[in-house]
Amino acid sequence: MAVSVLDLFKIGIGPSSSHTVGPMRAARMFAKALARDGLLHDVSRVEVELYGSLGATGKGHGSDKAVLLGLAGHEPDKVDPDDIPALLDAVRHSGCLALDGTHALRFDEKTDLRFNRIESLPLHANGMRITKGRRELLQLILDNRARRVGLREIHARLRDVDRTSIYRNLIAFERLGIIQAIKLPDHDKSYQYVLDRKIHHFYICKACGNARRGNRKLFERIEAALRDLHGFAKANLSVVFYGTCATCAST
Repeated sequence: MAVSVLDLFKIGIGPSSSHTVGPMRAARMFAKALARDGLLHDVSRVEVELYGSLGATGKGHGSDKAVLLGLAGHEPDKVDPDDIPALLDAVRHSGCLALDGTHALRFDEKTDLRFNRIESLPLHANGMRITKGRRELLQLILDNRARRVGLREIHARLRDVDRTSIYRNLIAFERLGIIQAIKLPDHDKSYQYVLDRKIHHFYICKACGNARRGNRKLFERIEAALRDLHGFAKANLSVVFYGTCATCAST
């Protein structure tokens, strides 16, 4: 079996390839993905959190340096080691990072690059997350789980999170069944927390915009019909009914 020298050694900034080459490539892939999807210039803030041994010993092994370089678009086997100190000093002294080397944004290393020394990610012990407000958005929804939260309110409460990030995370939460989107006539789209609720249906009046959560009796009838007609059991109903409420119908 032929073995190349590149199978035995990796070209990187050192001192530990597992703590620098991987994080640097991941950070660069993140920046390149934003550029590829046309989202780069919509980003107003980037946060990075390191887990496992990256969080425990990454500071001493240069993981922080690798992340900064990767976000700026540098590759571990192409960046000149003699240029690294100047590149890092430029970010740290100015408080500004050029994401993918082109899009300048504020970056405070003390708050935007965190070492999680206790928690590990489920898929791999040594991992990193680069987020732009997902945690803040989820917390806003959880804090208001008893009511609907509109897009206008979300933008007002999360001023530091760019709108593209908000939209993409709302779509992700909806796909995961955490929230349900509701569009009222002449109103902005709003979102209702539904994760731990079996009944997710609402009655919405098109005339006055009044919305009521569905009742269990209707759900039980629909569930019975699905079971009897199609053999479909343990349904989880998520639907919005639009019509005219009794008050508007009588006027």
